[in-house]
Amino acid sequence: MAGVAVLVGAVSLTSSASTLAPEESWLDATRAVDALAAPAPPSAPTPSRFATVSRSAQRSEGDQAGAAEATRAGVGTAVDQQATRRSRALAALGRQARSYARELASERWALPLTRYRITGTFGETSYLWSTVHTGLDFAGPTGTDIHAVASGKVIEAGWAGSYGYRTIVELEDGTELWYCHQSSIAVGVGDVVARGQVIGAVGSTGNVTGPHLHLEVRPAGGDPVDPAVALAEHEAAP
Repeated sequence: MAGVAVLVGAVSLTSSASTLAPEESWLDATRAVDALAAPAPPSAPTPSRFATVSRSAQRSEGDQAGAAEATRAGVGTAVDQQATRRSRALAALGRQARSYARELASERWALPLTRYRITGTFGETSYLWSTVHTGLDFAGPTGTDIHAVASGKVIEAGWAGSYGYRTIVELEDGTELWYCHQSSIAVGVGDVVARGQVIGAVGSTGNVTGPHLHLEVRPAGGDPVDPAVALAEHEAAP
């Protein structure tokens, strides 16, 4: 009805206009009615204030976040494991170093006197000895402390003829150390002595020309070897 009213009004207006021809007035009125009757174009949807996210998208984002977290956790675990392995390896190296240090310390010897003068060396010949000199002589005042060259067990302590008062200490490897011409003996058979321990005193007992310590080194209790060489090999060169 509104379209008819508009059409009647448009016809009335065009009829009263004396300047327009009848055909033009009718066309103009028709166009006006068509324009009013045409449906309005669809309007664009108004965007919502809140964006809508699909469940699949939410799951995808959640999966990605979980994967990232798992990756970070895995990297952290790997770093921790590597640090643990490194700590264990360093601890093992430390134990090996300490063990080696103890081994070296056990093999290190000490000089029998702190103050001395060498008066006879290994292999010398003289009217003083029946054959050759079988040890190393450390001259010092009578009563000077004699220290154990190395740790071991006393297997003999007492009078030994031309050697005077003698103490024999057997080392762990079977080597025998002979301490001769002592004025006194401070240990007994069966005693275990430590390197550096006082075991007697310098004297002039037996076949001597003056107070001194005659030291012999006999591997496995056999023939003597040069004490100066043996001491040097065990970091105690005289």
